[in-house]
Amino acid sequence: MNRKDKVVPSIYTNDLLGLLAQDGIAAERALVQTELSASELQDPTFLISYEEQLQIFSNAATLSPDADLGRRLGQLHRVNRYGLYGYAVQTCANFDQALQVACRYMSLTGVTLDLELVTDEKYYRILLSDKLPLMGAHRLFVDELIFSIHTIANEIIQGSFQFDHISLNFSATPASQQYSTLLNCPVNFNKPQSELVILRTQGDQPLRHWDPLTSEVCREQCEKILRRLEAGESTSGQVREMIMQLPCDQRKAEIVAQRLHLSTRHLRRKLSSENTTFQKVLDEIRCELAKDYLTHTLLPLDDIALLLGFSETSNFRRAFIKWMQKSPAQYREQTSQRMQP
Repeated sequence: MNRKDKVVPSIYTNDLLGLLAQDGIAAERALVQTELSASELQDPTFLISYEEQLQIFSNAATLSPDADLGRRLGQLHRVNRYGLYGYAVQTCANFDQALQVACRYMSLTGVTLDLELVTDEKYYRILLSDKLPLMGAHRLFVDELIFSIHTIANEIIQGSFQFDHISLNFSATPASQQYSTLLNCPVNFNKPQSELVILRTQGDQPLRHWDPLTSEVCREQCEKILRRLEAGESTSGQVREMIMQLPCDQRKAEIVAQRLHLSTRHLRRKLSSENTTFQKVLDEIRCELAKDYLTHTLLPLDDIALLLGFSETSNFRRAFIKWMQKSPAQYREQTSQRMQP
């Protein structure tokens, strides 16, 4: 992992600045030793580096007198703010599947902790360790993670969720001593390993928004993104990653270049050196997603066109014929026939 790569969504860092503002701490103080501005972080599509996130959280931990800051931040998390990752989690059949997906692809959300999911006959155990030196912000990151999991789990399952017990490798504060009451489970401090423990019986609980087709498509896309991140990114890979994270109406060379801290001309030259272009990368992504939607969902062509960023369905139809030498309807019919038993 390169600490300087701009891969971390800024949405919850911006929420952190909002909480600090409520406590009378100016955003500029939390952004010391970064070159970021508060206005940049207000853009939900803006990406920052792990290094920048670590610096901001470390500043916050130093500046804020509130030992409960991590809990407050974690309780602001909502699954629909996670984009593709959030859809992959909330459309699973039950909590067991959602937990497996959440832990495997958690790095796509910018979480700075390493999570290892271990299961036995009775428990799920989420083991926590530091992925990077956390510059004094370890407790803040852990508290945020605990309460974000608790908040989102209760948001997506049909029943109610709670941890069985939690062990933490740091000492209690007056605020954290209330965690047992807030989470309705024992919380033990000064343990060798931080772990979040959940009864296996919780895994059978169904989710509110189960959609097997959407879940499969989103998980496949998360897997592809994870592989590219683990393998290291070429310029075209970085462009692809950025396009996938941007809203359809912002998938433009100028915006992607700005996010990558390049001029548009420099971006085009770097792509040219890899024998590709911005439009070619964009078309490859659109074609890939279109095939997934046509194969694995029953979405009408109008909806697919909008999801891919086409203003008119006729434009999508013409583009698809150019890519695949057949119409979207023909492609859907043929793949449907091949998938029939």
